[in-house]
Amino acid sequence: MTIKMHLNRWLVAFFLLNSGFVFAGGFQSKIVTTSPLTITVPEDRFLRITNFTQEGGTDRGVVGVTLSGDTGGTANVLTATRIDFSTGINSQNLPEIGNQVIIAGPAEVTVPPVAGATLLISYRKEPNNGGFKSKIITTSLLTITVPEDRFLKITNFTQEGGTNHAVVRVPLSGNAGGVANVLTATRIDSSTGINSQNFPEIGNQVVIAGPAEAKVPPVVGATLLITYKKEPNQGGEGTSLMVTGSPTPAGTTAPSATPTSTPTVTPAPTATPQPTRTPRPPP
Repeated sequence: MTIKMHLNRWLVAFFLLNSGFVFAGGFQSKIVTTSPLTITVPEDRFLRITNFTQEGGTDRGVVGVTLSGDTGGTANVLTATRIDFSTGINSQNLPEIGNQVIIAGPAEVTVPPVAGATLLISYRKEPNNGGFKSKIITTSLLTITVPEDRFLKITNFTQEGGTNHAVVRVPLSGNAGGVANVLTATRIDSSTGINSQNFPEIGNQVVIAGPAEAKVPPVVGATLLITYKKEPNQGGEGTSLMVTGSPTPAGTTAPSATPTSTPTVTPAPTATPQPTRTPRPPP
């Protein structure tokens, strides 16, 4: 009993003295008005931004990301959801739809202030045990190999600049072979700057089962950012790109009724006539 009480006290003291351990993965919300917000993401963490809203101002707020290491580069990855576009004199407008984004470390995330605007961002840092990776593509092709026992999950794919929409292209191997474009980038600059009155594009996610190679070709004048991870494909999900129309089943010929054999009528045997006896005359 004494040992148990000491153990309980030790656990309470541990959690009180190590509050960072308890709340390391907790959500945080920050308001940005006049000073920029900087969020540092270590190498063993990923940042999940759940909502990013704006009220007031002319330009639209953005979230910028600077990746370090081999995947270095800078890109804007998220635009703010404007709250005042469906309130007040704009109350008849439909509310904008917000996006979420995941950024794998090591990275530094910044939220610059917008003149006359109030921004709010909610996020959390989580252990990157699932192996999230974030890559920036500018001039070189990105290739992601997916083994047969894995599937690829792309959580966000954004674009700033350029004319054409960027795409993720997937050639499948094996019996389900073929090539298809499976995801288009969410354009960040279509609702910022001179386009700040436009609604943000809605981001999509996609899952690709291996064996496959996902390719992200660069787009001239554009900066792309993609976040993804590979997971064990224990559920046996599959992806098929070649959709073959099922042949129209031909009508099955109904088996013809087998004619019942007509029994052969055997004629009755003709009775053999008995010889007529000629009466003999009396003597």
